[in-house]
Amino acid sequence: MASRQQFTPIHGEGDIPEIGVGVLGYRFMGRVHTNAYRRIPSTFWPPAARPRLVALCGRNADLVAAAARRYGYEGYYVDWRAMIEDERIQIVDNCGPHSLHVEPSIAALEARKHVICEKPMALNSTDAARMLLTARKSGTKHMCGFNYRFIPAVRLAREIIERGLLGKIYHFRGHYLQESAHNPDRPPAKAPDPDAPWVGSLLNLGSHLIDMARFIVGEPVSVNAQMSTFEPTRPLASGERIKIEADDATYFFQFTEGALRHAECEGEIGEDLFHQAIRLTKGHFEFMTGPAIEGPITITLDTQSLLIEAMRRRDRHQSRPPQPRA
Repeated sequence: MASRQQFTPIHGEGDIPEIGVGVLGYRFMGRVHTNAYRRIPSTFWPPAARPRLVALCGRNADLVAAAARRYGYEGYYVDWRAMIEDERIQIVDNCGPHSLHVEPSIAALEARKHVICEKPMALNSTDAARMLLTARKSGTKHMCGFNYRFIPAVRLAREIIERGLLGKIYHFRGHYLQESAHNPDRPPAKAPDPDAPWVGSLLNLGSHLIDMARFIVGEPVSVNAQMSTFEPTRPLASGERIKIEADDATYFFQFTEGALRHAECEGEIGEDLFHQAIRLTKGHFEFMTGPAIEGPITITLDTQSLLIEAMRRRDRHQSRPPQPRA
């Protein structure tokens, strides 16, 4: 009888260090970021460090405890200050409500923790400047959750433009449309927090568009915006109607060294679409994502060889992480 092969255990993780992670917020983005941490070793090997899911933090003890068990954290906190003091945690990932992006992030930076903060970074420029100044003084790693700039096709577009291969930029046009608020009689996913402002499409969607324009085209020198609220009231699940002061649509025009930029973000449109088109003297780019689009990336270039290069880079980046750029 042939002998069965014996089970061989793997002892230790070799030279791969661990890095402790504490996540503030356990709902949508907290769940998404947790999934990303779990996938790092299987997607990018060998990783710079293996994430250790130390703690999840939220205000509701029962809900955050259930989420911590489900996501595989070692434990949980109901006070973000206590989580920041945990010496096992080196990365504080702020996926909390918009109103909680500033103070916990600053406290974590002052405690010499690395910080990832979801967008929007802050609700006003004064707080954003405070966060940036603290981050620079801390000497730690820090970033805001503008994930679209790490898509290989987007990084290729920036590189080609920087190399001047397609000439001068004439026009950038972007759309970020969502149907989440299309039905005026559908209650919001969660009731408004009395301690936090109800932000609209500019901060929820437009922040991504603005970042993409800055990343690919450059800094704006002037801005002109128009904001509208299509539905002045909306119902809660109880049937009570509440006043809506957040914007449903935002249009802004920006100019950078002669280039015209037009961006539109709306939460009332009956479709989901994230789209940018860049016109230059020698060609154009077009980047698009959405549920009705086949595949995660569509990039159209006037030069066939550049399209082939984009496809190759997309495939190659499936097996290694992109290198961050400022």
